[in-house]
Amino acid sequence: IQGGLNISQNQFSNGSYLLLGPTIGISKPLIKDKLQASGTLSYNKGYQAGASSGSTMNMYSSFRYQINKTHQFNLTLNILHNSTTFLNANTFTEIRFLAGYTLVFQSKS
Repeated sequence: IQGGLNISQNQFSNGSYLLLGPTIGISKPLIKDKLQASGTLSYNKGYQAGASSGSTMNMYSSFRYQINKTHQFNLTLNILHNSTTFLNANTFTEIRFLAGYTLVFQSKS
């Protein structure tokens, strides 16, 4: 289990922006350490020139299945919901899936 605090401040010619909020995550090995599952959730409150300006929420999860020392499969899901009004007034949700394969090249000892 992990936790943290996000602080992101940006200065632009048209003003200053601040995102502030918590992050919590968890990672757990499963199936005799062959499957690794992890997830993270972040919430950030937005402020523009000191006034409330919406929020962002980000959820990230991943699964890694290790066949052996050199082969593994990965599956990742990331969901971002943004309702900040820093650049425009549009709220949006973005969903990304990523599947992958990793081949590890090991040098001979």
